[in-house]
This record gives sequence, C-alpha cells and structure tokens, in this order.
Amino acid sequence: MSPTEQQRLPCTQCGAMILPITAETYGGLCARCFKEASSKNATETASSPPGLSRVPCPTPPSYDIDDLLRADWTHGETAQDLVEKVYEALEDVGPGEAFYYRPDSILFPPEIVVRDMTNFNMSMLSGFESSLGYGGGFTVFFRALRALRELQHEKGLALAERVREVMVANGAREPVRFEDDVREGTDANDDWDRLYDEVPDFLDRVGRETRPLDSAWWDLCGPAGEDGREDPNHPSLHYAICACLESQRELLRGRRAAT
Repeated sequence: MSPTEQQRLPCTQCGAMILPITAETYGGLCARCFKEASSKNATETASSPPGLSRVPCPTPPSYDIDDLLRADWTHGETAQDLVEKVYEALEDVGPGEAFYYRPDSILFPPEIVVRDMTNFNMSMLSGFESSLGYGGGFTVFFRALRALRELQHEKGLALAERVREVMVANGAREPVRFEDDVREGTDANDDWDRLYDEVPDFLDRVGRETRPLDSAWWDLCGPAGEDGREDPNHPSLHYAICACLESQRELLRGRRAAT
C-alpha cells in the first residue's frame, strides 16, 4: 500500500475515503460534497470572519485545460511551459475580499500541486539551504513535500523526504496543516522563528547534509530522456505534474467557463 493510500481520510459528509490534500482543500469534504455545499451557499457573501468562510473566491482561475493539454507535453520544454501557463493563471487570481475566504478553497487539488511545486522550484535556484532560509521557506518546502506525496514522483519524493529527515533530526517540526495560502505568509515562519532561538546554526547543519542533494533536484526539473523527450519511466517533475493535470482533466474543464 502506498503512503498516499495509507493516509486517506473519510469525507466528513458522505464518508468517502479521500486524500489529505483533498480534505484540507475542501474543509474535510470530498470534491462532490464540497460542490454541493458551495451551490447551496452560493448566495453567501465573502464577509464571514477569516478562517470560517469556505465559499470559493468570486474570481476563480481562468484557463482552458483541453487547449493546454493539446501540446506535446512528452517533450520536456513543452511540459515546463504548460505548467508555467497554469501557474500564471493561478497567480492572476486576486487577493479576494480582505482575506475573508480560505485561499486554498478556490483551487482544485491538482492546481495546488502546480502552485506549490512551482513556488518551491523557484526558490531552489541556489539549493535546499538557501530555499529554506528564505522568508516562508519552511512552508514552501513542506507544501512541496505534500505535493510530491500527491504526485508519487519516486525520485523527487525520496529527495524531499531525505531533506525532511535532516530537518527533523535537527529540531524542525513538520506542520500538520497549512492555515493560509503561502503567498500571504501569515504562518510561514512560525517554526523558523522558534528554531532561530533554539538552534541558531540550524541552516548550517541542514546545509552541510543537503548540499550534495542539490544537483539531483535540479536534474529532476529538466527532461529526463534524450533529445528533450521525456522518459515516462524516469519522468521529470514537470512531466509528472502534466500527467496529474491530464488525470484530472474533467475536473479542470470547469475553468473554461471563466475565460
């Protein structure tokens, strides 16, 4: 049984077994129950206190998943471009009505994977140590780890789990949940602030042990096959993300209504 299967949780409404990322995204509900609840509450405004409202943002992402997936994403550069286009659509979503909605509630699980993996990859230009040292670096890393568990990308997950082990061995704590969208940064540095006081040389310790892993991560961000073609047996991260989007194509077709 895979780690993902072991971590499935029951929907609080119908009891269907769902992934942790789905439970977090939809407030403990499966996608079907969330959609039904959203339609019943469509007349609700976004004026509820922060943390209580689960209504979707009035301006969801706009893109045509069928149009994007027509591209030959078995080519590494095309796969990367496709992921970037979805990410740009997610970034175009406004901040909403004074944060009166859970930002994650407007995104489907595969979109959260795109957002979290892209944010992490952008922070990895100088390696794990620098990425973790950025403001919000802890949250960015653990969101990426959650996304990799969703993707079940063997090599990427193995690398990230190794980094997690090093972090935990040096005093870090893996967050149980994420309260807000990482772009708001409201909970990004909680554990880093604690570690800064308790383990001042935390980044130095983690850096020494993770530096040899940097190049292996960068290799995963490029096409794994010859002539820029992807090798499905050893996929790049972008290829794996595209495969995730393809598997959820029907769910993501709803975004066309907003274009």
